[in-house]
Amino acid sequence: MLTKQKHPCFKHPKHNQINKIYETRKCQTSQKIIELIKENPNISTQEMADYIGIDRRNIARQIKKLQDKGIISRIGPDKGGYWEILL
Repeated sequence: MLTKQKHPCFKHPKHNQINKIYETRKCQTSQKIIELIKENPNISTQEMADYIGIDRRNIARQIKKLQDKGIISRIGPDKGGYWEILL
């Protein structure tokens, strides 16, 4: 039986490259979200998704991670509220 460490798929350098690319894209998306909030604190997740070019659910997921890290916060309701950058 092959374990995760001995399995050939997990030793392939290409998988490490793919993971690095994925992490880089997530960081770039988070940075773009923060930049958009700086430019327009009233921006909606749909507007962010349209501007960045990814699905609104992915934006919501990244926003949740930023909120959990204490980087951004939502003040007020979905309609009429605004984003605040805490750091």
